[in-house]
Amino acid sequence: MAVLPDLLKPGLKVVFCGTAAGSKSARVGAYYAGPGNQFWDILHRIELTPRRLAPQEFRELLSFGIGLTDLWKETSGPDSEVTTTYPDVDSLRSGVLRYSPRVLAFNGKSSATAFLGRATSYGRQPETIGRTEVFVLPSTSGAARGYWSESYWHELARASSADEHKNTAVKPGMEVITMKSDRLIEKGRLADSLIKRWFAMTGADTAKPKDLMPYLVKHGVFTKDHREGFPLRNLLRQLDAVGQLAVMTTVRFEQKRKNKSWFFVSPG
Repeated sequence: MAVLPDLLKPGLKVVFCGTAAGSKSARVGAYYAGPGNQFWDILHRIELTPRRLAPQEFRELLSFGIGLTDLWKETSGPDSEVTTTYPDVDSLRSGVLRYSPRVLAFNGKSSATAFLGRATSYGRQPETIGRTEVFVLPSTSGAARGYWSESYWHELARASSADEHKNTAVKPGMEVITMKSDRLIEKGRLADSLIKRWFAMTGADTAKPKDLMPYLVKHGVFTKDHREGFPLRNLLRQLDAVGQLAVMTTVRFEQKRKNKSWFFVSPG
């Protein structure tokens, strides 16, 4: 069960995605209620809201074209605790595709890195989700003051107010772009060729994503592993979303209640 409800509808300017509800937010049932959190202040300073809202007024954000969600919906606490479990990447991607906000903005690098499956920098990202642009912002958490920079929030405000985005929800069958398709397919083919080489070298019959990551990192497909193979699993999800999973000839999956459980089989 979700700790806090999603605040989503079609036609939003921006949806902010945090890591998980903080302890106080979970206790009072309101987003960004923790002591020292700058979220409500910065929204007013960059003029996305006409006044400073209180955390308990979070539902009013919809009237200003703003939505809210978290990547870890069913848990709460500091990032150091919640990120040891698996995020619901598929639910976030599905929600963005369904409602097609102008911008998906991650409040901090933890949620962005978990969703994108790679190291991130602040600002606009090369990936899009359907028509939705992706931004990474310095966290508003009081614990992250050392990394605070308001300039990226002003950049986000300008992008979310741009006129060129059409706020039309993506219908089933429409193209989903998580990175440029040619780059995504090229990365998938490279990973697949290296995985075949790994099977030939090790003599193994099957492998999990976490088993393959050290070899893929060594050969430059990914910069590093985290959460036992998440970058490779995220690549598979992205290929699956654009109908290009077939470029990974060694991959198989089992459908679970929410997600797919990925594994690989030897081509021999």
